[in-house]
Amino acid sequence: MTDLAWLLPITIVILVVLLVAYRRQRGVKPKQPIADHHLAALEALADGDGGRALGELQLAVQQGQGGVDAYLRLAELSRAEGQLKKAIHLHRSLAVNTSWSPAVRQRILRGLAEDYLAAGRWDDALTQLDELRKLDARDPAIYRRLCQVYLRKQDGERAEQALKRAHRLEG
Repeated sequence: MTDLAWLLPITIVILVVLLVAYRRQRGVKPKQPIADHHLAALEALADGDGGRALGELQLAVQQGQGGVDAYLRLAELSRAEGQLKKAIHLHRSLAVNTSWSPAVRQRILRGLAEDYLAAGRWDDALTQLDELRKLDARDPAIYRRLCQVYLRKQDGERAEQALKRAHRLEG
């Protein structure tokens, strides 16, 4: 009976040692760092590597990183790469949300206007620039862009008015 009395405590000690070893082994595995694709894209942009930045931004958007900034930068890079339909789609999908702050809304509308200008869609660009003017009537850059669009549309009178307004605002 003395042999059986020792058997129970020895079994418990062995099980505790095995449990501790198992937990340590599980905890030793290196954890995979969460890749911040938005940050990697910003670094790529700082390095002047637009191709890598574009890829990283696409991954950031897919994984929900970077918020509206990731979408806006992705649209800007897409436009720069000549992917105008993609840029327009991204900006338009952001413009649907009316609850953005005024600064974000302006950035979205500016991007969309630039997309339309790059695509040669003057009327659509005018619509976006008019929306921008309603948000910030004191920005001379908007009037300069309006002037350019009116000139493209061969409307000299409106182009002149927009340019005069830009000069007045600049002082």
